[in-house]
Amino acid sequence: MRGSVRLRAPAKVNLYLHVEPGRRADGYHSLCTIFQAVGLFDEMVLRPRSRGIVVRTNTPGIPVDGTNLAARAAEAVMVESGTHQGVEITLLKSIPTRAGLGGGSSNAAAALVGCRALFGLEIPDDNLARLGAGLGADVPFFIRGGTQTGRGRGERLEPIDPPLTGWVVIAKGGEGASTPAVYSEFDRAPVSAPLTVDEALAKLRRQEWDALCNDLEAAALRVAPTIADTRRCLGALASAPVIVSGSGASVFAAFADEAAARAVYTELAASVGFACVCPMIPQGVEIVG
Repeated sequence: MRGSVRLRAPAKVNLYLHVEPGRRADGYHSLCTIFQAVGLFDEMVLRPRSRGIVVRTNTPGIPVDGTNLAARAAEAVMVESGTHQGVEITLLKSIPTRAGLGGGSSNAAAALVGCRALFGLEIPDDNLARLGAGLGADVPFFIRGGTQTGRGRGERLEPIDPPLTGWVVIAKGGEGASTPAVYSEFDRAPVSAPLTVDEALAKLRRQEWDALCNDLEAAALRVAPTIADTRRCLGALASAPVIVSGSGASVFAAFADEAAARAVYTELAASVGFACVCPMIPQGVEIVG
């Protein structure tokens, strides 16, 4: 057993998101997406304790009880492995919440990977992904990260090799977006992606960013109208298309060139509540200490 494990948990954007209208028997929607990990990170430190799971965080409003997704992930590892041990989770947030960037899911994946390392457990990645799928549809993606297609609820993954490259500028205003509300609004007025996932991927490999699309975008804009203001701010500066990531409320534009991305970010940063510029990265959750 180690004294501590420190991890970086990346954000993601959805470069492509097609959602099938109507709900499945389990209450979820079937979808097809292209996940892309990006270099915006939360940090997590795990330390063993004699019993119980304790969560500490630097961000007000993040639950620190058993409803916290990282705490639930740690508990799932303990149950799976039969480990009679506690863990302290210190979470330093940089990924904004209710943004469609997968911060909570990435934190859960970090807790899965981190507990395995902390206690020296022999749990294969596939088993961690199975545990993650029980916590949230996006969680399995973050175990490997990079670029992957996701089908079903998003948990049926296929890595794209080599992963895509480029830079993203992400922006979010003050308003968040409720994922259940966005999906309910989508059901009221569904739309469909103009490209298949294979067509979109072929264009994205050539860094043709007009392939970016999100079936949930119109619904997200109706649920949280201020997203449109953020999109206009970024769109006025970027020559590339700007789309909503996931169910919102963040928007992003993609760039082939780092200098172009940083120039847009510099002009944007003072105009919105949150902005960042970061690369598309080929990994997921990473142990750094």
